[in-house]
Amino acid sequence: MALALGACSTEPSERLIRALYADGYDPPLVLSATLTCDHTLTHVLLELDDEGSFELSTNVQDDCTRAGGGFDGAEVFRIGSYTRLGPTLSFTSEGRPAPEFTGRLEPGRLVLVFTPGLDSLASDVEVPVKQSQEF
Repeated sequence: MALALGACSTEPSERLIRALYADGYDPPLVLSATLTCDHTLTHVLLELDDEGSFELSTNVQDDCTRAGGGFDGAEVFRIGSYTRLGPTLSFTSEGRPAPEFTGRLEPGRLVLVFTPGLDSLASDVEVPVKQSQEF
């Protein structure tokens, strides 16, 4: 008697998302701070496609004016791929071996979680971003 067993998976297929998330922050969100400077975030734009690619643009500012220093701003742009497991997205920028940050899907928004080491952060920072459009 021969018995044939087929492989089956208990993992549900996770639908990737095609959406646009965008938000501006006034006052800016403080990502990290020292005695002399604040590293802040004023704007986030994230585009996801349903093939697993992303484009992220963030506007960051370093404000050291309280200690007599200067003020500097920059647009930081990242492109790469993302994966989904339930409500959690993991983002890996091009040229990086492992995910750099994650996101948590919530109704009407995505909460990005930037981890230490990304843009000189000392601890995890959660950034809520409103969903602008789903295609």
